[in-house]
Amino acid sequence: MKQQYRYILEKSSKKYYCPNCNKKRFVRYIDTKTNNYLPEKYGRCDRESKCGYSLNPYTDGYAKENAENIENNYITKQNYTRVRKAENIKPVFIPNTVLKSTLEVKRYEQNVFIQNLLNTVNYPFKPTDIEKVISLYYLGTVVKGYRSGAVTFPFIDIKGNTRAIQVKQFDRENHTTGTDFLHSIIKKHCIKDKKPVPEWLEAYNRNDIKVSCLFGEHLLSKYPYNPIALVEAPKTAIYGTLYFGFPEILDNLIWVAVYSKSTFTIDRLKILKGRRVIIFPDLSEGDKTFKEWKDKVKNFEKQLGGTKFIFSDLLEKLAQKTDRINGNDIADYLIKLNWQTFRQ
Repeated sequence: MKQQYRYILEKSSKKYYCPNCNKKRFVRYIDTKTNNYLPEKYGRCDRESKCGYSLNPYTDGYAKENAENIENNYITKQNYTRVRKAENIKPVFIPNTVLKSTLEVKRYEQNVFIQNLLNTVNYPFKPTDIEKVISLYYLGTVVKGYRSGAVTFPFIDIKGNTRAIQVKQFDRENHTTGTDFLHSIIKKHCIKDKKPVPEWLEAYNRNDIKVSCLFGEHLLSKYPYNPIALVEAPKTAIYGTLYFGFPEILDNLIWVAVYSKSTFTIDRLKILKGRRVIIFPDLSEGDKTFKEWKDKVKNFEKQLGGTKFIFSDLLEKLAQKTDRINGNDIADYLIKLNWQTFRQ
């Protein structure tokens, strides 16, 4: 008899943006008993050869953890959101000790992303600038397991709380080959080694949303008067900083990232109230992302008095069709150019 699974890939033709390659080729998992979607990270990208991202709820403990809770406390997705808001549940943060463990100096020799910036890009950056950008954004390294050599991008809020730590694996051209989150990696190692999951991680996994602030948000309080450059991915924010300069100069931009196309929301951007924000959307077929974000901003400006959003349409004007299909961003163009000319 064929086993019946509670969580299955959605059988409709509907596709979503992949959390790894950001192409709209992602099939999400649904709960067959509630007909609700699982968290956004669970699903499979059908770009098997070019992306290959796949996360199954049965392989990382999600199914086991949530089965009893969902079974005994069934509520609709809409009611669940209202209940959570009514309870005013406070988010759980990643401990500073976990963040600090990724920042050990000796680890950076294994960090592919960092070593590429120092050695393999067309115009290598000065070691002092790399050290500065590491310190500015708390970039770290994973040195063990299947993500060994990956860079860590921590999402630290304006109060200094670490909301999430994204893990990105890159090839020698700094193209993404894998995406994960540090809390998921830690849990997988605990399960594999048959060790108890840390208490903080058990509590953290009960957060509804893990990535709940901007990448680089912690810089807003440190540099309260600089203009903002808003992009989609942390990698793009790092490139923007290295090319256009650091925010200790008042006129220089603070580069921040929303994490994904779908997280360009008022909840994420309200922290920018009163600032001047220049937005650099990723390319997309038919300029879809550019148009969608621009439509959203009309409402954002009404809600965030004193905030000025300015869209850069340079990529939209210059991009080739293949660049739009591939979803290129400003970093894909910058890395081909000499950063020293931008500093001048």
